[in-house]
Amino acid sequence: MDSRQQRLRRGPAVPPGCPAAQLRTGDDGSTCGEWSREARDLAAKAVPMVVAGTIRSLTSIIQVQALSHFGTKPLAGYALALLIVNLTGYPFMYGLGGALESLCSQAFTGAHGRRYIGVYVQHSIWLFLVANVAIVLLWLHPGGIFRLLAKTDPEVLRYARTLLAFECVPCGISGIASYGFADLATVAVAMLGADALALQAVLNLSKSAVSRTGSYLGMAVSNRVGNLLGARNPAGAALAAKVSITVTAAIAGLLAILMAIFQHEFALFIAKDRSLESGLLPLLPLLAVVIVFDMLSNVLTGVLRGQGRQGVAALIRVISLYVLAIPLAYVLCFSLHMGLRGLWIGLAAGFATITAAETWLVYTSDWHGEVKRAIERVHGNDALPSVVDSPLQESTALLHPG
Repeated sequence: MDSRQQRLRRGPAVPPGCPAAQLRTGDDGSTCGEWSREARDLAAKAVPMVVAGTIRSLTSIIQVQALSHFGTKPLAGYALALLIVNLTGYPFMYGLGGALESLCSQAFTGAHGRRYIGVYVQHSIWLFLVANVAIVLLWLHPGGIFRLLAKTDPEVLRYARTLLAFECVPCGISGIASYGFADLATVAVAMLGADALALQAVLNLSKSAVSRTGSYLGMAVSNRVGNLLGARNPAGAALAAKVSITVTAAIAGLLAILMAIFQHEFALFIAKDRSLESGLLPLLPLLAVVIVFDMLSNVLTGVLRGQGRQGVAALIRVISLYVLAIPLAYVLCFSLHMGLRGLWIGLAAGFATITAAETWLVYTSDWHGEVKRAIERVHGNDALPSVVDSPLQESTALLHPG
């Protein structure tokens, strides 16, 4: 066993000199020092991804700013191009990536489990390559999908075809239920006209750019929880989950406050068009609510991925978004004639439901059982060591290697 595995099994160490190192911060018996250490570990993994993601988001914002100078129709075409990418490409790619997060993170710290990591990655790369061939062919010839949007302005469809070929295909070559919902909403907005579709493109971009931090925090905590479960440290995994949720809630709340204070500046920065700015301002409070719940749900889903419970997370998202949010959004948008406002109320309700359900799942998790399942997942039932009935708050390992 190397030093990393030993440190993970011992649990988070209390930093020397912490003046409140023995002050308990919660019912689980964790100390302020342990929370501080866990927050630093989370930041070390998440910050590089957040920086890279922010730069990537800026390129998307520049694209939208440039397109907005040419009117609403090119921007509406951009929205439809992203619709096709998000509905046909990202769900499979993120699903396969989520499976790798569980398997590789748990195998990395599990005894003798590292030899499986290369096998997992190689199989996934081949699946990615095979899937990308079919996806790119679809993106280069999107006529079948465009025929479903027959009522859409032909000029908007022409812009969408061009942008799909020259902007989105490279992303696929290099290359979630929530993506699907947001872009099914774009199909509905297409019925409201090019102006509404352009505004939807700005809203979707803003949501993606601002809430991307939650996605990267979710990746970091998924890796951390998987590592700790593979190292047979249930107390450390539970603490990592709680710290990540607390940090994300603080960041999301701060972003929402900043959006409320600087809403005019935010709207003008995203949309370099006065008509788009005036349409965006009334929707910014709803956008802030969606961003808060989206960020929290991404981190909660990351915890569930670290546990290997992607199926449960996917079921929650499907029910929340497709059974609850879509009918609600349709009624508010079309039956009650609330337009985009009604659609985003439905989206907010869906993400709030996801957050509530996943919060309950995480905080009622049987972390001892998750350690057992992680070992079974990597080594099989025959390799499961004996179980020691120790309380969750103890920093010693639950399972001792045989």
